[in-house]
This record gives sequence, structure tokens and C-alpha cells, in this order.
Amino acid sequence: MILRFTLPFRTTWGQRLVVCGSLPSLGQWNLDHALNLHYHPDSGTWAQEISLPDDQLSVVEYKYVLLDEGDGGKHWEWGPNRAITNEAGRFTRIVLEDFWRAPALPENELHTAAFTKALMRRPGPPTPVASLPGSASSVVRFQLSAPRVDSDHLLCVLGSDPALGSWDAQRAVILSDAVYPTWQAEVALVDPEQMVRYKYGIWDPREQKIVHLEAGEDRLIYAAEDKRTLRVKADDHFRYPTGNWRGAGVALPVFALRSRRGLGVGEFPDLKLLVDWAVATGLKLVQVLPINDTVATHTWVDSYPYAAISVFALHPQYLNLEAIAELQDEAARQELAQLRKDLNAKDFVDYEPVMNTKWKFIKQLYQQEKNRFLADADYQQFRREQQAWLVPYAAFSGLRDRFNTADFSQWPEEFRTPPR
Repeated sequence: MILRFTLPFRTTWGQRLVVCGSLPSLGQWNLDHALNLHYHPDSGTWAQEISLPDDQLSVVEYKYVLLDEGDGGKHWEWGPNRAITNEAGRFTRIVLEDFWRAPALPENELHTAAFTKALMRRPGPPTPVASLPGSASSVVRFQLSAPRVDSDHLLCVLGSDPALGSWDAQRAVILSDAVYPTWQAEVALVDPEQMVRYKYGIWDPREQKIVHLEAGEDRLIYAAEDKRTLRVKADDHFRYPTGNWRGAGVALPVFALRSRRGLGVGEFPDLKLLVDWAVATGLKLVQVLPINDTVATHTWVDSYPYAAISVFALHPQYLNLEAIAELQDEAARQELAQLRKDLNAKDFVDYEPVMNTKWKFIKQLYQQEKNRFLADADYQQFRREQQAWLVPYAAFSGLRDRFNTADFSQWPEEFRTPPR
């Protein structure tokens, strides 16, 4: 099977493009042995092809790299490795029609988990890719990386070929979000010998219509006569008419999210109240100050949220005591209720009294609950999975309190170096 790489890219003198990837012919990720692309000035496209044995690796991974002889730069394109499956059983030729992924584009931020797994996460099972008959010839795989699609919308493609609806919006081809944020669909063109024009659109499955057709000129598929060929149109970003994505949000420190069930300070369960309020007001983002443990002196100094003693452990001031367990001692419950009333009555977070109160009752809850939670399977699994940081953190915290300082250089010599 023939695998052809193509990439439109206007270089300057001394620059060239290569493909580096998982195959020996692509250098096996050794840039010194990458595949050189050849420039075609009439189309402004860099291209090269390799022969792929039918029994070759099922998935080929690769990336484009811009080499600059002027400054010696080796500039890898942005994003994860590209991947193509060896489909020798269906095709004798695969043409990869890629676009350079620039590293400094604002929309690259939309590929982070904050967007793909939260703001724009896909609900329910993924939309499947429509299957084509094994004998289908001149197939085009439309492939577009587009995270900025609302969870209740889909992506579609519409064009001049009858297989793309002949510009009839009701016959647009719906793309699959199975590998979101990349959308894809395979289409067997009716008239592959004719140049095809097409565009992507945002599809509303409830209304069964296109709600946004991308801006700009039509995209093009040039005529081809090759049989048993798969053309992968890995297009650049969706051309939104409104420019970059914008979203309003709120930023607050967790300690300010005080509620009646708290103990003079905002606590982890209060985050849900903030999120509920943000949803009700139409906000898209919530940001909080650092919530890592800063306990070093057991004084007001520890209230500074940027002096963390651990990048993993969270601050105990945000624990909700009732979420751990209910105090069984009646006198302790009454004392806690009175302290909650007193601390919540203050119009500021009284850090030291809050922490002293929490430490007192956390220790009581530990003695009350330790046999149960130490035997709990979930706790044991958590300890095993997190022991790389959890055990040193626990040891440090214990020695800090034993010697009344977080400065380990002041501890006795035998406690300064952790055991190997």
C-alpha cells in the first residue's frame, strides 16, 4: 500500500519540512532519519510517499517538523501525534492531506481538559462513524479537530457532490465524535473526477438543521481518478464567524465561600454552591485560589495560600467535619455546635481559632473512626496508589509537629535524610 504525505506550507529560504514517525522509513522518531518532503511550487505543497507493506504495523504515528538551516531550529508541529491505520484490505493508496498545526494559536487552549472534558464535553454515547461498503472506491475521510462545539450540537459537512448533499442542508453528512475533539466521517464521492466544494457546519440534532455554516471560502477536493484510494482530509480549524471563543467566569478563594454548615471558613462542599450559582447566572468558568496544604507553623503565617508544603495534599482547613463522620460524644457535639456559631458570627476568617478547632475535632474523629477507615478497601487502594507522595507527606507533617518546625535542617540528624 502507498502512503502519501501532503502539507501546504510556504517556507522561506533555508527551511524544509520532514515527517518523523513510528516507521523505519519515518526515522522511528529519530529526527536525523526522518522522511524528507519535496516542495511543489505550483501548489505550495510539500509531499512525499512511502510504500507500506500489507503486514506493516496497523497504526502509523507521525508528525511534521520544520527544519530551519538559518538558525538551526527544529520546530515540531503542535498537538498530539497524528495516527493513520493501515487499511491495506480496503485501499491500495492512502493520501494524507494535512495542515500544519501552529503552536501559538489561541484556539489550541480549547483542546485542554477544561474544555474537552468539562465546558464542551460530549454527553452520552459517541455518534458512530457511518460504515461504507468494502468495495467503495475514492473514499474521502473528512477529519476536523473542533473542540468548540456545544454538547447539544454536532458537526456536519455539506458540499457540491451528491454524496455531500449537493448543498442541500437537509442532506448534510453528520460527523462522528467518537474521537472528540476530532470529528470524522467517510464519504464515497459520486463524482470523484470533478472538483468538489464543501464546508463544515454546526448541526442541531433536535431541530434537524444547520445552525452555523462556517465562514470563508469553500474548501476544495481536487479531482482524482485513482481507484481504491482513501483521501484523508485532515482540515484546519472550523472557521467560526464570531472569532475566538469567549466565556465569563468568577474567581474566588475557597475560604471565602462561607456557609452555615461551615466552621468559620469556606469548605470543600461549598464549592458546589458556587458552581450552582455560576450555572444559574450563566457563567462558564470558576477559578479558585490554591487549596494546597500550607501548614508550617500553626500560626497566621500559614493562611497565605501560595506557601504550600505539598503540591498534592489539600489544606485541612477546608475539611467539613460532618462529611467525615458524626461525633458520637454528645458533649463534643454540643461544643462543636457552639464553636460553629461563634466562628460563623465573625465577619472574617479567624484563621488560628478555625484551625485550632478543626485540629481538635479531626483528632477526635480519627480516634473514633480509625478502625473502620483503616480497614476500608477504598482507603487501602488510595494509600497504595498515592503512596509516592502520601507517605513522605505524612512523615514530614508528623516530624514538623514533633519538633515544632517545618525547617528540617533543625531536626535531629537522624531525621533529616529519608530512608532509602
